[in-house]
Formats: sequence, structure tokens, C-alpha cells
Amino acid sequence: MIDRQFGRVVICCDSCDETFEGERGEEFDSVWPAAKRAGWRTRKIADEWLHGCPFHGVPK
Repeated sequence: MIDRQFGRVVICCDSCDETFEGERGEEFDSVWPAAKRAGWRTRKIADEWLHGCPFHGVPK
């Protein structure tokens, strides 16, 4: 899940409680590449995007 909290983009793992937070004021277009470099992955199933942290991966 992608959320905005207190001016930050927050990516939440759909398998656990892990999160990746961008800097305050940073846009998704720069946060997601940083998350990918940190090992985060995504998968689209039907119309829904699922996000997975480097520890638990994307749900199947």
C-alpha cells in the first residue's frame, strides 16, 4: 500500500508491518526508485498493486 503521512510518501509491505518512508515533501517518483534499490518489489494482481519488503517479498 502507498500512503501519505505528514507530508511523506510511505510504502507499506502487504506481507508484514514493514514500511519505507520518503523524505518530507519528496514525491512518489523519487521515493519508489529508492525503495527498489533497498529491495522492495511490487506485483499487480487484477487491478491491485501489492508491495513487498526485502524481508517478506510480495504476497502471491
